[in-house]
Amino acid sequence: MIEALHTNKQVYLTYYKQGHYITEAGIIYLSGDTFMYNFRVYTLRDGSKRIIKLKERESFKEELQRAGIQETQIFQMQLMEKPE
Repeated sequence: MIEALHTNKQVYLTYYKQGHYITEAGIIYLSGDTFMYNFRVYTLRDGSKRIIKLKERESFKEELQRAGIQETQIFQMQLMEKPE
């Protein structure tokens, strides 16, 4: 995603929902020093949600540590401009 951020190229996000893989296309923009997608919403296998504000140059592993979850707990991830 970082490479796509600086080139305005289309990216594809794939996630698993209700027994199906779903792929969505989009472009990630940088406005000043803020991502267009500012938050990642994790839906966990137990049905709970964790909303994390994205930090530039933070690795996925670091993000999970900050969220206090493990990758095996994740059912779905979604990028959002603002949490609902």
